[in-house]
Amino acid sequence: MKSKHKFKKIICTLFLALTIGFCSLNLTALAAENTENSFNEKFEIHDKTAEEKYLNLISQNKSPKLYSSQDPSQFGDYNYEALQSGDFNTLLNISSDKNPNFKIVYSNDTENAGTSIIQDINNNNYILYEGNIRNNSFLFIVNGERYVIEGNLDNLTATSEFGNKFYISKSEEVENPNGDYNISTYGSWGKNYGPYYKTNKVVVEVLGYVSGATAMVSFIHPILGTISTITGVISFVGSVAYATLYIEYWQAYMDDCPSYVLETQWYYAKPNYTDLVKTYQYKFHSIRPDEAGGACMNY
Repeated sequence: MKSKHKFKKIICTLFLALTIGFCSLNLTALAAENTENSFNEKFEIHDKTAEEKYLNLISQNKSPKLYSSQDPSQFGDYNYEALQSGDFNTLLNISSDKNPNFKIVYSNDTENAGTSIIQDINNNNYILYEGNIRNNSFLFIVNGERYVIEGNLDNLTATSEFGNKFYISKSEEVENPNGDYNISTYGSWGKNYGPYYKTNKVVVEVLGYVSGATAMVSFIHPILGTISTITGVISFVGSVAYATLYIEYWQAYMDDCPSYVLETQWYYAKPNYTDLVKTYQYKFHSIRPDEAGGACMNY
């Protein structure tokens, strides 16, 4: 009898293990499917009227003007793989036009999203962009090629439908030449820690083209604010494809939420942090407020 009970116990254990394993595989597959659906959703045009109009316009556009390929070495080592993929040829080549002339063909704003179709009259290309406030996504389409633009002042990227990322703007920390931080005066945010240093490398042509195409409408979106700020900072560099800015910055932390940060940035034109170009101040969460909890949920 004991051996029979033992056998049943083994069978039950194996069945339980297989059931748990099967459920685990299903949960993993479901999580992967949800991630993929979330990624794909960013590339969908939600304004179907705009989508139909845009597809009709580019299908009739028999002679869009394109440009010769850019030299990949000027866009930084971190963009090498993205450039090798070929996903960003359209965006880079079109943005090399020095004097774009934009015209609004269609525009529709709702409470949570804004969609516009822009014609670049000089080269007969059509651009569609759609910003969604709820998921903070920003879709930018040039001649049918889709890119999702996202990020912040430090890192602004364009992602292709194949998942490759091109850095329009990328910041890198620099070792503090003073060897340690100093503490400046007290403020409502508590102590300001700094200075710290970093560089910000910007693909000026792409940023300028995106900024020019989106500057004509009134729709407000966080990515548009980021693009506008960076564009304002780099306006001094003139007609170049690529620029490096040198940033000295301080950080202060909210007393009841240390992960909520106030950063004050000083942008300089030269690597020895001289020739001040612009100062800028912004607030951000170093970790998600819902993960930090407590008072962080108030900011």
